[in-house]
Amino acid sequence: MRTGLRVRRNIANIAFAADMDRLMSRIVAPKGIILALHRLRGEGVVDPLGGLNVGIAEFRECLDLLAQHGFEIVSMTEAMARLDRPGAKAKFAVLTFDDGYRDNYEVLLPELTRRQAPALIYLTTGFIDRSAPMWWYGIEALLRKHGAIAFNGEEVDDFATLNDRIIATDTGDLPRLLAVVEKRYGIDFRAVAEDHAMDWAAVRAVSESGLVEIGSHGMSHMPLSQLSAAAAKQEMAASAARIREKTGRAPVHFAYPYGDRASVSSREVALARDCGFATAATSIPGLIRSNRINRHALRRIVLGGDGMADRLRAALSGMIGEAPIVGPA
Repeated sequence: MRTGLRVRRNIANIAFAADMDRLMSRIVAPKGIILALHRLRGEGVVDPLGGLNVGIAEFRECLDLLAQHGFEIVSMTEAMARLDRPGAKAKFAVLTFDDGYRDNYEVLLPELTRRQAPALIYLTTGFIDRSAPMWWYGIEALLRKHGAIAFNGEEVDDFATLNDRIIATDTGDLPRLLAVVEKRYGIDFRAVAEDHAMDWAAVRAVSESGLVEIGSHGMSHMPLSQLSAAAAKQEMAASAARIREKTGRAPVHFAYPYGDRASVSSREVALARDCGFATAATSIPGLIRSNRINRHALRRIVLGGDGMADRLRAALSGMIGEAPIVGPA
């Protein structure tokens, strides 16, 4: 860990112990923060991939923290408008959710309605159409059932290892290898989305709520940097067209699948701009400290797993700089 980052974290811990983080937030807090989440776990619900979700109780705590630190929850569109507005000083936060999970409709929407808080959901349209493999939940189920599964000729018994290997697999070869797993173990990774992803009726319901913007997250959740320029642009454009077809509204916001430094390069940033998106979000950690930012390479604070409220508290105070805020894998 870099010395500067270690010092900032030590200061943050001391400030928390003295309950000084709100004072610090008035001195060094960012102008804005974009939060990246995936799933919202209802009371008593157990999700084997806990790093993808935040429990409803802790989510409420995080929203309360935003208010306590003077951050107003606004839509992505309003956040960008504020950056264009001379003299706008109010701090803002944007809630974003990736992929399009069913609990975004069943758990998130009622909470947003209760608080009248806006959010942005980035849809992987292949999950909604049941045409793209939601393989991570599939392999987790197979590992629980079999203890280990074969992938590309090698037996693997650890989810994190297998997850990393699948993500690192060449996109041209991945469909074939996943099909081999499906045939060998009798599973349909596309059907898995039926249990976890919204359908178009739910998407329309959240879109028509007046609280939720619908953005694009590509068609198949492939890391765009591994695709040809034409294929990457097709992922963006076709997903946007599908959303417009099914909701009647063309999405103006995009989030890069995975969104880390390995998945997003200057090429993808240029493609998102060329496709006409007003913004494009990464998963690279960072805060909005200036009105002059690259709106097609937005940084977000990723929330997932348990214990996120304290980490969010540090981010809101501005005391940890651009350090990642992530939950367990």
